[in-house]
Amino acid sequence: MVTGTPWRDNWVIKWAVLGPGLGLAWGWDWPGAGTGTGTGTGTGAGTGTGTGIGAWTGTGLGLEPGLGLGLGLEPGPGPGPGLGLRLDWNRDWDWGWGWPGAGTGTGTGTGTGAGTGAGTGATTTRSQPCIIRHLLRLVAHELVRSAAPVPPNIRHKPKQKLNSMKKITLLLLTAFFLCHACKVQQEKEPQISLNDSGFIKIIAENVIDTINVKTQFCSSFPLRSCTFKNITISKPGEYFLSYRMTKPELVRITIGESFQLLLLPKDTTLINVGYKTINQESKLYFNFSGRINEYLQIKKRDIGYYTFFEIDDLPVYKFFHKMTISKDEYKEALSVLESHVKYYETFIKDYKQSLPGWFYELEILNTRYGSAYIKLLLYKKLSMEDQKRFSEPVILFNNPVATLSTPFYAFVLEYLYFKRPIDLSKPHLVSRHYRAQSDLIDSLLTGDTKKYFLSCRLADLYYFSDSAEDVKIADTIVNAQSPNLTSDQKEFISYYKALVVKALDIKDSLSQGDKAPGFYLKDMNGDVLALSNFKNKIVYVHFWATWCEPCIKEIPYLNQLYSNLNNQNFELVNICLDDNPDTWKKIIVKTNFKGINLICKGNWEKSLMEKYFITELPHYTLIDGNGSIIKNKCSGPNAINPEIIKYLDYE
Repeated sequence: MVTGTPWRDNWVIKWAVLGPGLGLAWGWDWPGAGTGTGTGTGTGAGTGTGTGIGAWTGTGLGLEPGLGLGLGLEPGPGPGPGLGLRLDWNRDWDWGWGWPGAGTGTGTGTGTGAGTGAGTGATTTRSQPCIIRHLLRLVAHELVRSAAPVPPNIRHKPKQKLNSMKKITLLLLTAFFLCHACKVQQEKEPQISLNDSGFIKIIAENVIDTINVKTQFCSSFPLRSCTFKNITISKPGEYFLSYRMTKPELVRITIGESFQLLLLPKDTTLINVGYKTINQESKLYFNFSGRINEYLQIKKRDIGYYTFFEIDDLPVYKFFHKMTISKDEYKEALSVLESHVKYYETFIKDYKQSLPGWFYELEILNTRYGSAYIKLLLYKKLSMEDQKRFSEPVILFNNPVATLSTPFYAFVLEYLYFKRPIDLSKPHLVSRHYRAQSDLIDSLLTGDTKKYFLSCRLADLYYFSDSAEDVKIADTIVNAQSPNLTSDQKEFISYYKALVVKALDIKDSLSQGDKAPGFYLKDMNGDVLALSNFKNKIVYVHFWATWCEPCIKEIPYLNQLYSNLNNQNFELVNICLDDNPDTWKKIIVKTNFKGINLICKGNWEKSLMEKYFITELPHYTLIDGNGSIIKNKCSGPNAINPEIIKYLDYE
């Protein structure tokens, strides 16, 4: 059998020394709407010592039976190492062959082979690549690659050399054998998903020693701290990890060696891991499926980085060590950057036919927006005088196809910082940035890109809060935007608020059973009333203000609630927070506002807003007969009636 490292790369040629004898075997299933298997075996024997391939097993899709072929050839003319070749496509197609080694001697050999396969079942949604097109493209790529200029500092890992004509011949031969398998499908384009996660499923088999799987996820937009999740595998089974993410994101995984895989929200990436015996030695292996992830490993190997957004791995990184750069350094950086963009895009285009359409377009967008982002960072390092000598880096902001592009949003955010600078020495940076940038956000972005960007920026108000005061400021901004937010946006923003409230140990509401904060306020007659005046009654407190239009619109419903429950052990207390007695009285008279009407004077407005955690109006609180909280921030008069009746019956 062909031996070597775990087969992960997409169409990567692997060489290995093979055993004695020479045989050739292959098998496949005809593609169709179902599942099937194909097997093939080949054996050889002779007096000489040569090389060969032993056996192959393949699986695929098919309703027709699979084919199996075997061929025995003479071994090599004497002892000597030989070469074997194995190609692997998504674990669905798998084949290999070997050549005799050089030496002296004679020998004879025979070979047999057989293969069977059958498939039934429903159609599958797994996409298969166009193998023929991909192979032919690789041939063309091989012909032009050696002649193509390579930009300076492109980091290539050492690779074994292969004779070009032999490599091209092998690729064409493979295309000939598999011409029936050419079929192109496109995976469905993912969408922004604010409140979902990407999943990793690890299938562990033949676990003869502990396997440590380490993962790391760092979100560049929205900018979040890196999170780490690790699994120690000590027995076979299935293991799961998940990361909360809003769009396709790279996750770093370490299983002996480190690599990155693309995860999608609401999707599961499969990794197989375990031990296998190679030359009587147990070795850790792992593999994963998917055209995108296999392409990413090739890109990392050939170019040196997974995304054009990784500044630390780019040749212009040396300029980021400096606080300022000269105009000549800026020109040099742009020249180097442009050459890498061209080389990078050429590389991506070589794989256009084998990648899902949406991912190919995203790769091109990420390259261009990543380049623009780096240009802007460099441009900001120029002196004010030198900035006038160059055009300001800009992009197509109103671009609906950029919804999934992290570099796009990173550029937009950096551009906003550049165009709307603020005093960095003052507190509440994030909220001040947001307020300074809000008009520019409205003018630059539209549609889904604006919705997503705005959601992340509002969540940032909480995520970067350092104090309870920051959280209150964020509440004010978010509440002002609330009428324009969808339910999924609100859920997304609330998630980050809950995180920071927990981290800062901030109490953001009154809990059931807490003692209700007291008050001493005047009614329309000038009499002072306290919460204790309503002992042994269920009290529904309504906080409002004379300037609050939604509050005034609620008054008819409050009146109806009062009329329904007035003859029971219930009290409606309306507390006006603003000290505007004349307007207050006019509204009460005009609307025939029922219940106990009280007004705040002096410091009572601030005190009650803080103690009852009031962030928007109207605000409702339900209090029991002992003066304890039943629920703060409870339902309005249209929905609270059943809950009040429940407690009235209990009382």
